[in-house]
Amino acid sequence: MRLLFSFVLTLAFAAPSLAQVSDAKWKEAMAAFKDDFKKKSIKFKFRALEVLPVKDARTIDFIIKKKKLFKHKDWWIRTTAAERLSKMKVPALRAKLLAYAKDPDKRVREGVIAALAMSNDRQDAPVVLAALKDPAWEVRRMACWAAGQQRVREAVDPMIDMINDVDQRSGRTVQEGETNQRVHSVLLFNLEEITGKYFHTDTAQWRQYWERNKDRPLPEVKRFDVGTFGDVKLKFNDTFARKGSGPLVVVMPMTQRSTTYYMPYFNQWLFVRWLFINLPPVTSFPDVQYDDGDPIYPVDILVDAFEDMRKKQRVEKMVLLGHGFSNWVAAKYAQKYPDRVSGLILLNPYSSNETFSRRVDEALRSGDQDAEYWGKVSRRQIKMGSRIEGEIYDHYRVTALVAPKNRADIELGMIRRIWRDPNASTIVIPEFDIRGEETSRTPCLMFFANKSNELTGIDGLNRLKRYYPKHIVVNGKSKFARLPFMEYPQIFEKALRAFIDKKIRR
Repeated sequence: MRLLFSFVLTLAFAAPSLAQVSDAKWKEAMAAFKDDFKKKSIKFKFRALEVLPVKDARTIDFIIKKKKLFKHKDWWIRTTAAERLSKMKVPALRAKLLAYAKDPDKRVREGVIAALAMSNDRQDAPVVLAALKDPAWEVRRMACWAAGQQRVREAVDPMIDMINDVDQRSGRTVQEGETNQRVHSVLLFNLEEITGKYFHTDTAQWRQYWERNKDRPLPEVKRFDVGTFGDVKLKFNDTFARKGSGPLVVVMPMTQRSTTYYMPYFNQWLFVRWLFINLPPVTSFPDVQYDDGDPIYPVDILVDAFEDMRKKQRVEKMVLLGHGFSNWVAAKYAQKYPDRVSGLILLNPYSSNETFSRRVDEALRSGDQDAEYWGKVSRRQIKMGSRIEGEIYDHYRVTALVAPKNRADIELGMIRRIWRDPNASTIVIPEFDIRGEETSRTPCLMFFANKSNELTGIDGLNRLKRYYPKHIVVNGKSKFARLPFMEYPQIFEKALRAFIDKKIRR
């Protein structure tokens, strides 16, 4: 009798774990998915994924096996599929998902680990730890990210073992370790995420610190300090300015983005001193002007704040690295304070407001719904009224940066998650021109994508080359990207070293 009672009790507790939606509900969800997923616009594709039930084992097999969404050509589809699976909290469904972590297909294993990272459940730590030793670098990279998201203590020792200690002068590997830079950057960043410390590739210091502190509470991770420069408050990170050597390079993201997504990649290259700055929200400036109800970003005030920052950093000259619109901020500083700029590094710059406006107009007239949305996003940051709008916005501002052949990389989903700035607001970009008589005397390293780039293009490159005679241009027709430091770190590092050695240190 006691055994029978125990069996019934077991079934009573197990029943919820076996729950699934009714067959009618499942058929309804499948019909909705099929109808929306075949449409071109990502608005409908996102809605299709949202309809998949998160309390049904059939969803797992549908995403992974039937539709093979982890092998999709669009990073956003793969990331959203992983996010959907991350919401499957029922134990039996969780067990079924974890079983796919041993799938023969590396894309499936990568997607499962991404789902675990997004769910942020520390009970998944054993699966994450096993993935750190996966033969596929894509899975190891995702495991490093998952370990950082969950702050898995047990991951610190194996992650230290993965570090590749590199002689900064010769670039020669001096000990065994993780040699893939795409893994290495995420590895170092997430070691800091877990421990709250950063020792770069100094494995002896990492081991010494962790041996003393592994049983203590994990310290809070503080990536940015806040300082007042001129009349402007700036969030900055100078960790790598203190740990590196050589000239100071100030890194600025595109307008009102976070530099956090640059840091995992740049922190590998300490032959320069990196200073990361988040451009402040427009609301932090005094006496802002408006255009049709939207504030105009006051670049002149920001440029003066940078000059005050330079003085407080006690450096004679700086190299400024801009990306997208912040190239124009860097050039503006070089025009106003030419004697304080030793070089410019421009990632996919527009040559002028004229180039930018022409590209946006082409998108708005294209007749393509998604291209038109990109045009609206680029002209002004749109006001979002729903989660789906927010997801579409994130999709376009990230996807617009990468070449089509790289759009399957789920790492872009990681970037999307650390890109968001809650202080960002709708702004107007004033007219700009990064050419100029003073600027043209400044040594310049320029990265350009190919003709398919919606943001810049060959015409912009040719215009800028005429104004920067002291330049190094990286314009790879096949091996190039809009996020070159992420997609082709070896090419980026080689160009950066050559620029620093030939143009800055001479």
